[in-house]
Amino acid sequence: MTTTNTFIKENFSYSGGYLTYDDGDDRHFIARFKYVPKASATKFMNFLIKNFTQQEYLERAESEAPLTILESKGYCSPEMARLARRWGYAPTLENAHKALINQTNQDLVRMGEKPLSKTCWPWEASDFCTDS
Repeated sequence: MTTTNTFIKENFSYSGGYLTYDDGDDRHFIARFKYVPKASATKFMNFLIKNFTQQEYLERAESEAPLTILESKGYCSPEMARLARRWGYAPTLENAHKALINQTNQDLVRMGEKPLSKTCWPWEASDFCTDS
């Protein structure tokens, strides 16, 4: 790696849905954006630059998913921010989780099913539990 441990914006490359980073010695996989526009990759990259060092991110990327890593510091994807706003919440990760529960419960009720318990968030082994 280069002597600096901070990410440099110009060293990122986006092609075919893949965001990579060239540190001068190696090209590193950063994240894949399969079903979202390039704007999502740009927002992801900007958050990464502001909140992580190369070492911190790349070490965590060996055992964690890219989105999970960024969410650990409050990142809210454009898609989740849109869902939060649609339910009248400010576009934060916590509010996006609330909106996701609201949307899921609305869909379950529409299908004639019982809504999820509000105590089922965040996802745990008891996922999809309901109040009995």
